[in-house]
Amino acid sequence: MKWAKPKLLTWLLLTVGTFAKCQSRKKVIVVGNKEYTMNATHKNLSKIAKNPFFTQFTKEQLKWLDAHTEEFAVDQNEEIPLEDNVYWILLYGAWEAQADKGPKKAARSTDESGKWFGKIDFLRANPDVRLIAKRDSYVLRVSVAVMEQMQQLGYPVREQLAAGISEHRANFQ
Repeated sequence: MKWAKPKLLTWLLLTVGTFAKCQSRKKVIVVGNKEYTMNATHKNLSKIAKNPFFTQFTKEQLKWLDAHTEEFAVDQNEEIPLEDNVYWILLYGAWEAQADKGPKKAARSTDESGKWFGKIDFLRANPDVRLIAKRDSYVLRVSVAVMEQMQQLGYPVREQLAAGISEHRANFQ
């Protein structure tokens, strides 16, 4: 009986570690001729509900969001693929958007959960925009079609989108 606790603890740690690895799966996202291997994770809706972008969502809206979006774990200094027609929402961590503007560079860093970034119309003109994780982070991938559907369904997203567009214009136009 003296050895039961360490054996149980070892078994428990191995089981939890194996379960955690099963929760992460790889997904390849192709943008142009570049492939990005992303670590998809299981969404934690209770944490997402506390994110400033989603605090006004109902439980039903969060469940709908869960079914229509993807969450990824991103390592520090990893590039987040900027696809056309996709919004990235920072759930936790920090990122920096970088753009070459001729002889000078523009950059915008944030560690504020709920901020979003996407290759929306006026950013498409500058293909050299990159989004880099500044520390280990979690991000949510939302297609433009899903975001438009949320707006049509009356989800409270317009204010956050408008604020993000203003920030994008101020920093990258």
